[in-house]
Amino acid sequence: MVFSILLVGSIIVPFTDVSRAASDHGDCVGPGESIQAAIDGASVGDTICIEAGTYEEEVTIGQNAAGETLDGLTLVAAAGQSPVLSGSGTGTGVHIDGAATVTVEGLEIREYGTAVRVEDSPNATIKSNTITENDQAIRDFDTPSHDMVIVDNVIEQNPIRGISVQGSDRVQMTGNHIEANGKLGFRYWFRDLHSGRRRW
Repeated sequence: MVFSILLVGSIIVPFTDVSRAASDHGDCVGPGESIQAAIDGASVGDTICIEAGTYEEEVTIGQNAAGETLDGLTLVAAAGQSPVLSGSGTGTGVHIDGAATVTVEGLEIREYGTAVRVEDSPNATIKSNTITENDQAIRDFDTPSHDMVIVDNVIEQNPIRGISVQGSDRVQMTGNHIEANGKLGFRYWFRDLHSGRRRW
């Protein structure tokens, strides 16, 4: 397998605000409500809108409560609002697990072990988020989450690393502001087909 990655433009660019209207998404999750509960009750292709507030939880986008894989699900901030997913220094803020074409947009994700974990989930889009003060920002955990798009995010002050791509091909990263992330702002691993060893 040949791994490829597309980097477009400067790594440090101005942040792009989310401009999608909340009315386009129907009812939103609000403060005191559970984002995970909304995901568990969602259907394939649904959009879950999140209002401003701080949500102290870890969320997984994989299957709903009925066991259906939530392909095409979108998790997006309400228009003009900046909801915060806040952790306790461990765990994962958003885990995309086995669902295709998932979008996470417009959130602030902070103080987790890993902010966004993409695992066996092709065509994921991570867009216009602020990801800060986690150990690590975005990882694919050595799984084939091909055709991932990471665009217009602010990724800073994550003390281990910013973005780590270990097993995914055709990853596109454009317009991200990546700064002050431990030893590495971005790390891309590939597996040597002859030796079987991973290199970066």
